[in-house]
Amino acid sequence: MKRREIPALLDLIMSHDRSSLHVQAGLRNALGIALPLAVGLISGQVQTSIVVAIGALVTGFAGVTGTSRLRLRTMLLAFGWLGVATFIGTLSGHFLIASGVLLMASGFFAGILVAVSPAAAQVGMLATQSMIIFMAFPAAPLHALLQALLVMLGSFTQISLMWVQDRFAPLREESIGVSRVFRAVGHFVASRTRISELAVVQALVYAETQLNDSRLPGSSWRKLRILLDEIEHVRNAVVALNRSFRLLEEGDPKAMRDAGLWRSSFYSELSASIDAFAEAVLNRQMLPEHSLAQAIFAEDLYTRFEHRATEVGDRTIERVIAQLIEHISACLERIDAVMRQGAPQNLNAKLPTSHPTFWQPIRTLFATVRANFTWQSAALRHAIRVSCTLGIAFVFYRLIPLPRGYWVPLTALLILKPDFFSTVSRSLARVVGTAIGVVVTTALIAIPQPAPFFSVIWIIVFAVLLYTVFNYNYLLFSVFITSEIVVLLSFFEHMAPILAVRDRLLDTMIGSAFALIAFSLWPTWQLTNVPNALGNFLRADRRYLRAVFQQMRDRDDNRLSTSDARKAVRLARTNAMAVVEQMVNEPRRGVLDRASVSGFLMALHRFVDNLLALETGMRALRSENHSKSDLSLIHQDFGDFLVVIMEDMEVLVRASLSAQPDREDVLSMMAQRLAFASPQWIEQEWQDPYLRNIAQRLLGNVGTMIRMMPLDQASE
Repeated sequence: MKRREIPALLDLIMSHDRSSLHVQAGLRNALGIALPLAVGLISGQVQTSIVVAIGALVTGFAGVTGTSRLRLRTMLLAFGWLGVATFIGTLSGHFLIASGVLLMASGFFAGILVAVSPAAAQVGMLATQSMIIFMAFPAAPLHALLQALLVMLGSFTQISLMWVQDRFAPLREESIGVSRVFRAVGHFVASRTRISELAVVQALVYAETQLNDSRLPGSSWRKLRILLDEIEHVRNAVVALNRSFRLLEEGDPKAMRDAGLWRSSFYSELSASIDAFAEAVLNRQMLPEHSLAQAIFAEDLYTRFEHRATEVGDRTIERVIAQLIEHISACLERIDAVMRQGAPQNLNAKLPTSHPTFWQPIRTLFATVRANFTWQSAALRHAIRVSCTLGIAFVFYRLIPLPRGYWVPLTALLILKPDFFSTVSRSLARVVGTAIGVVVTTALIAIPQPAPFFSVIWIIVFAVLLYTVFNYNYLLFSVFITSEIVVLLSFFEHMAPILAVRDRLLDTMIGSAFALIAFSLWPTWQLTNVPNALGNFLRADRRYLRAVFQQMRDRDDNRLSTSDARKAVRLARTNAMAVVEQMVNEPRRGVLDRASVSGFLMALHRFVDNLLALETGMRALRSENHSKSDLSLIHQDFGDFLVVIMEDMEVLVRASLSAQPDREDVLSMMAQRLAFASPQWIEQEWQDPYLRNIAQRLLGNVGTMIRMMPLDQASE
């Protein structure tokens, strides 16, 4: 690894997100572990209670995050799959070859499920973990069945506790997701930076995912859906407002200087109000008696800019600013009304009419898995790598008598990820976290315990902590999961603490080495995924471009199709960002030029921003009662012109890693087409100065993309 990759690796190891702390889930899952242990301690059935606790421990990870519907479905799948895996593992543990083959098959399926969803991959991982553990304790068929039933009892305990909590807990993941969007938009309004804008995109993707897999009552779901749509409209209007202020500054610096102080105050008050809405959504707090929007717009800013436009002779930019301000005010008023009164059925909001059924994601699982049976699939390569690594690690610890050697394949399974940086960072975090955990736990266990229940208390404490930080930081999770296991072994198996520490640390280091060697021998670099990720982003942009121009041309203002296209762009955007970010940090220097890829992605970001401004600005102009003939000046020729160029661009981008004999000719043709878009043609097509400026910026973005190509060469 080169020196430049080390800071990025350390940042990844230490990265954390406070919103990923799940204290309620930690307390609930810790209770699910403590109940069987306490019963076993009181009744003298310690070994039986450990098996039940293992089922509760493993299943608990399936219920940490997500909507109640998603958690219930994931835990039910884990309930059944854990039982089968436990039975097979216990029954086959006597036979080295049979158990190794079964483990490899389970590992393969767990690996390929990363292509389906994080929840599906998690279920596969949990079942494979259970199989690894119980293969170390083989038994006769009847005893294997009993073990499986005990594990399922622990799993059922966690499901029951989650169901009870969901019935009485006031906080739901859907509300958390919508509140995150409000906070992200509030931060974006205050800072208006690229990073804060991308944070809004990520928050929107998360909230959409939660609402699309929700079983909230219709009125509650509709309320959150409307709030999410309205705050997205506010964000889009702020993007357009930013663009308008820049245009005003370019055309009339004096006017912008006069409005500069107001603009700062406006953004600050708007951000504070959105933060107040976020808090109200999250904690179901009461809003102030007076509307939050009234405090911001008390100066009648619409009239101010409208009057300014009239004074200078029908200045479109001032009119757009006035309309955008009025649009933001209307959105906040609707948010305020929905927060106070709920979501009335007659509210003017177009919402999806149906939800996916409870088991619909399961039906799509097998289709997704079949689609990934190709060598071009990173999920297939990851599945094969996991399967082979587990098989080798399993045979290794069975042939070399390592005490509790099943930790070796367990560690390898937990560390292996589809990409380089996640695998390396998790490996280092696992080793360091394990070392810290064994030191802390050894010090605790060395203190004389006056009663056995004190060890149970430590088990509960560490369980709360490990579930709480499960998605927060992997280093901390490794510390607490190690502490939990060492305490369990030391107390319930009467194992000397120093032996538990030694075995845990040794097996963790061996398992980490297996994972790193496996990835080194057959790596999957994100470099190979970049062309398709950028191609998908281009395709989604093209679809959104068509939808925006369709909305311009049609008077019915069909916002639902435009909204769907915008959501597809959002998802493609976050996927492309993640893939390119990982590719840039990889040590391998491949075919693609990193600077060209980063520049191309940034141009795509700006293209989307300008489309957002175009859509919102067009709506603002329509509210000015522009006639249909005014809007018909925006001809389809311009949209078709951009679509054709982007179609050719997508073909070249997707083929970036393969030979393209006619690549230079296609690039030359795209550049020539772009050159035909003369300033005179733009003036004729876009007579409105505000929209004309955005059209020019769109052309500039496309020109930047062309200059960044081909992606396997450094751009000039």
